[in-house]
Amino acid sequence: MKGQRFIAFFSSPFPDEILYSVFARYHARSGNENIKKTMRDLFGSKTVCAVTDLPAHLNQLQISIPGNAISVGTLLNKHTLLPYFRPFMPVERYELILEQLIYGNGQSVFMKMGLPASGVTKPEVLRYCPACVSFDRKEYGAAYWHRSHQLTGVFICPILLS
Repeated sequence: MKGQRFIAFFSSPFPDEILYSVFARYHARSGNENIKKTMRDLFGSKTVCAVTDLPAHLNQLQISIPGNAISVGTLLNKHTLLPYFRPFMPVERYELILEQLIYGNGQSVFMKMGLPASGVTKPEVLRYCPACVSFDRKEYGAAYWHRSHQLTGVFICPILLS
């Protein structure tokens, strides 16, 4: 198919892993010399920016994954922070945000969610739990960034509490 591109491999996300972490692992394993090449591999564009919480262009990513092995729904619901915000917004607004994350560039998502005006700030750095790092390395052979560790207002590992 003309214009269709496929990446050679795409690691299946680990449980509770944010997509940003999957992208970082892909970059490290791909041998790409720079992030722009990785973004072109994953999204077909070197100008796409990888974000930690609510990544966009997910339809482009999904069609690049070999065999379309991971659905857009799984990417959104299991590997972004969107499910944590869903209960706090009307259905119509949620649908607009979904459309932006799947087919758009995601630029207006934070405005639609009311986050800039809320005064709630997201963490400035990616966070991790040392106990989870040890467990992940034993269980999966690699440590990764958990989405539950990236939630605003969460300062204690929710995984250890369970």
